[in-house]
Amino acid sequence: PEQCAMLTIQQLSALTGVSDASIVRFAKRIGLSGYQELRAELRARLSDSLSATRRIEKSAASGDSTPNYLSDFIGLQIGYINQLTQVVASTEFHNLVSHIAGARALFLYEDGGASMSPGNTLQFWLSRFGLQVIRVTPSGHRLFDQIVHHQPSDLLVGFCFGKDNPDLSNLLQYTSQKQILSYLVTDYPHGHTASLCSHHIVLERGPLEIFHSMSVPVLFCGSIALSIAR
Repeated sequence: PEQCAMLTIQQLSALTGVSDASIVRFAKRIGLSGYQELRAELRARLSDSLSATRRIEKSAASGDSTPNYLSDFIGLQIGYINQLTQVVASTEFHNLVSHIAGARALFLYEDGGASMSPGNTLQFWLSRFGLQVIRVTPSGHRLFDQIVHHQPSDLLVGFCFGKDNPDLSNLLQYTSQKQILSYLVTDYPHGHTASLCSHHIVLERGPLEIFHSMSVPVLFCGSIALSIAR
């Protein structure tokens, strides 16, 4: 459902191996006017389930007022941090570090909101190591203002959590056409955006419907900084 909410009927048709007409017939069979209404319903469902406010409300409603509730939440985050150690030990992580260290400039895209935290961490440290970090305007007509001045050794690192991001998808299509290396850091590896990047690194942050901390992405970026420093 999350993926269908972001795909055109042509993209869904190619992905599933059925015709556009079959998709339309399916939508009508379940009582909708067509694929556009189906996608609108799925987008509304996705937006409601992924809203930060809704996630906090659900998490608070499902717990109690005792200290154990917060202890359980922290314990959950510790579990995700332990999984992060496997990511940091991976070949993909070391390739990312190597590419960043050898780049003239790092173009950095965050999908807004909480993902600004790991972006801030990365820019703070890498700038102190003399690396040029260029933050891409997150949306609108200025999306390509900075990256059009890229050089061959540059790369793009994008953060996208919880759902696909149309602007980042457009940016990744551009980097693919221009043969700019791109990495996506995400907890949503099966979406359309992830299919467009050169490489993606998955950070586990829990089921989509619960409140998430940004501790794992921030620690991930701190690990990048320390690895480059070494």
